[in-house]
Amino acid sequence: MYRNILVPLDGSRVAEQAMPTAAALANATGAALTLLRVHEVTIYDFGSRSQTDGILKDAETLYLSEVAERVSKDFNLTAATELLEGTVVDAICSRANSCARPLIVMSTHGRTGLSRLWLGSVADGILHHATTPVLMLRAQEEFHDTAAGWPLPFRTIVVPLDGTEFSEQVLPHAAAIAEASAARLQLLHVVSPVVPTPPEFPIPYVPPSSLMGEVTESLVQRSKQYTNRLVTALHGSHPTLDVKGEVGVDDAVARVIIESAKRQQADLVAMATHARGLSRLVVSSVADKVVRAGPGAVLLIRPQHD
Repeated sequence: MYRNILVPLDGSRVAEQAMPTAAALANATGAALTLLRVHEVTIYDFGSRSQTDGILKDAETLYLSEVAERVSKDFNLTAATELLEGTVVDAICSRANSCARPLIVMSTHGRTGLSRLWLGSVADGILHHATTPVLMLRAQEEFHDTAAGWPLPFRTIVVPLDGTEFSEQVLPHAAAIAEASAARLQLLHVVSPVVPTPPEFPIPYVPPSSLMGEVTESLVQRSKQYTNRLVTALHGSHPTLDVKGEVGVDDAVARVIIESAKRQQADLVAMATHARGLSRLVVSSVADKVVRAGPGAVLLIRPQHD
């Protein structure tokens, strides 16, 4: 599935927490692993570069080399390094676009207490602008050995679907990661409960709750048929996968996804994100909420449109 796994680094231990998962995926899939850092050029008066610019670039290059050495030691894997130039989000997204079958794996910053997960400007920018798959990993508040959690930590993967072929484009990605980590796939389709419209003329009384229940139940049955069809197809293409289907009933799609992930004790949510009007999985709303309040890892796929 993936041929190039890219790990953006900024010199912090938070960013480096993505390395165990990225290395495990690279080892399991045979993909090349590349460590990235973006050098932001400082421009002074008259457009001249800072005299310290070259020193900074040397230090950033040395940092990447040191991290690559740790990857080799901790994970028995050779990692390439690249020092990019430009604005961070644009440089990372552009580099990913130039790769064959890329995957960006990166850490997001977190806060404790009552506040939700805070992505930070770089992760948030990549979330909204990357056209390639992105695996976002919630960083731990307490720093520990970056080799901890090796190999892959994923045991259960929840895959939200909206009934469209666009959302189903995430399935090969989820299946590939599930096979690499021997994880279970839980397909999730959310149905909105139907509220009956008041009749324009008198009819024999029927309790609204009964009418709503019948219509909603019909949608639930169709949803079960839909998920069962996908489960059967995945069993056919990936015979060793443990795949099950689930139907949720609620208008709050993000809440259902987050609650399902908690109930299943999922380590990862894998979902498609796009902004077409017919889809309920929209990057600025549902996916954003899942990244902020969902499990420790979220895989986001931008579907290809005709």
